[in-house]
Amino acid sequence: MQDDAEARRIFQDMLDRCGEAMLAGDMAGVLRWFTIPNTVESFEGRRVLGTVEETRDLFRTIMARQRELSITHMIRKVTHAEFRDADTIRATHETRYIHHGTVLSEAPHVGLSILHRYPDCWKVHHAQFTVAGRNPLNSAIQRVPGSSDGPISRRV
Repeated sequence: MQDDAEARRIFQDMLDRCGEAMLAGDMAGVLRWFTIPNTVESFEGRRVLGTVEETRDLFRTIMARQRELSITHMIRKVTHAEFRDADTIRATHETRYIHHGTVLSEAPHVGLSILHRYPDCWKVHHAQFTVAGRNPLNSAIQRVPGSSDGPISRRV
């Protein structure tokens, strides 16, 4: 499929608003962009978030790690977006972090997201990320505090 300008606009808007909410500590502003259940994957494994509380715990961990690393800005850029059908967008993006307001992270991490249209907005229902090491998402995906399902499943 071809890259679509309207799909790009929708996804970039979601990335910008969700990123702003994460850095502001606005949990309601973050959660509005994610469906339940939701699947998040990285090189560290896969996490299926079946409840609002599990999703909240994942983002609580990510936002705490962002504060710990003194991340002050996220630069998120859509690299490709397409409509799979009228109610589904598949899109990729890059994220880079700015630490202490001036230091740009060494390399971006890449994400693939699948969004579905809902009455109030488009929401991510599946996301894969190329994160490793000290990335805030990596810290969160390894173990979600308060979740009942224990450690994440690892791919073999």
